Amino acid sequence: MYTTHNKDVLIVSLLLYLPVRLAFLLPTSTLTVVKREFDSIQPGTSLQDEYISCEEHLLHNFPGTKTYISYGEARLCSLFIAAPIDHVILIEFVYLNVRCEENGAVVLIDGWELDNELFPSDVDHPDPLALRYLTYCGKEVDPQAYTTKQNVAQVQFVVPELGGGFSISVNFLHNDKPCNMMLLTNTYDMISLRNFGLKRNCTVMSIYPQRFIFGYINVGKKVNSTPYQLGQKSRKRIETKCHGRYGTDRVQLFEGENVGSSRRRLVIGFCGSNAPRMMSLQCHSSTLRMESSGHFYNVVKFAVLPSEDQCK
Repeated sequence: MYTTHNKDVLIVSLLLYLPVRLAFLLPTSTLTVVKREFDSIQPGTSLQDEYISCEEHLLHNFPGTKTYISYGEARLCSLFIAAPIDHVILIEFVYLNVRCEENGAVVLIDGWELDNELFPSDVDHPDPLALRYLTYCGKEVDPQAYTTKQNVAQVQFVVPELGGGFSISVNFLHNDKPCNMMLLTNTYDMISLRNFGLKRNCTVMSIYPQRFIFGYINVGKKVNSTPYQLGQKSRKRIETKCHGRYGTDRVQLFEGENVGSSRRRLVIGFCGSNAPRMMSLQCHSSTLRMESSGHFYNVVKFAVLPSEDQCK
């Protein structure tokens, strides 16, 4: 558990998690706003050091310093941060002036909260929810930086006092073993998703409907006692019944309308050493999830293209 000796800094604990989170829920249809904000950022645009306003922002591939100064508005603001899919995000406070007694606060979220749903889900993220929502207020800067477990993070804040605000430094660090990924464009070349022999669930999600084109799959076939070699020969067969004596190792494809699990539909689940060459997903968002028991070296290689289907 993260600890601090600063009395003006509030850290979300398990007991405080629910009321704090409910107080910071965003309005519905935020996913639509995020798409629009991202689409408005043109390649080559520099957003590295800037003052941000009380709106939904999406930053992609642009680390730097982000500063907010309040005009005295007591409303919820949200800053979405996105790095390349094989990176994590390092966030550090440079300046903090948010009055706790005025119900002001800055919340760092390890992931994205959109339309009352959270990515990655609590079953996919390695940390408990209480450690993924960190709440700060006061004037003393916390010296400890926070590093996310995937390529997206979010900062929610309410600063009612005129002239109050904060400044954070945002950096992107390369991730050698990416697991959860948020895709923010319509097209991606070959993506490799591996469990490295670990027991973990990995979710790759796109905010758009997509076509998944598989280049290679080996899930639930190569046991940990066998040295892993990509492309080695095995039975080229997929199965839909994937629960074995070690547990469940499988790939699942979902289509839905949000970043969470409550509004998405399972299209297909499979395991083995081959896969459909192409799978087109409909609706507003697409998800590929790999579940690993820790007894196999699982790998899925795939490319992502825009879907030609419409949400039904």
